[in-house]
Amino acid sequence: MRKRIGKRNFDAVLLFIIDIATGNFQANSQFQHDSNEQQRDDAIHEKILGLSDARRQKLTGLGPWLIGPIADALANLSASIGGRSFAQVIAATDTPDILRARDEWRDIGLGVVAVVRGLQKVFRGNPLGLSVLADCFARASTTDLAFMLIAWCQIRTEPWASGYPEVVAGFRDIQRLAAGVSG
Repeated sequence: MRKRIGKRNFDAVLLFIIDIATGNFQANSQFQHDSNEQQRDDAIHEKILGLSDARRQKLTGLGPWLIGPIADALANLSASIGGRSFAQVIAATDTPDILRARDEWRDIGLGVVAVVRGLQKVFRGNPLGLSVLADCFARASTTDLAFMLIAWCQIRTEPWASGYPEVVAGFRDIQRLAAGVSG
């Protein structure tokens, strides 16, 4: 991340990430009346997160996958993971649900890594701006995984994430296909 945005801007980036993680990030809060500033801000957020290619790259005529302001998605994510403390999320989640969430998160991670690594073989570099996401899963420490699991336990309960079982099933299928395992 520091390479993409430079050492000078790293403090601002950390505040940006902290705002998201603590539930304080709000879409369009600063630039409600100036679309040029909002576009500039969105471009900075995309650069920080390594998603610049997600707006430009297209696969077989499908078009880019990141459409519209990224701030809205970040605000949803921020509200989800910052809405309750980790202790509250854990207290509201029983052991079987934590184990299910762990398996779902693992399947999502393995599926993302499989998709991105496959795209990298074909397109090289950072296909569709997804390499950063795959690297987050592939290089996550035990502490990172614990944080992601707690965040996933919260996110999967949000109304806007109601389609998550289908998403998990899709990533599970992708991961199995990439590993050469049937059904």
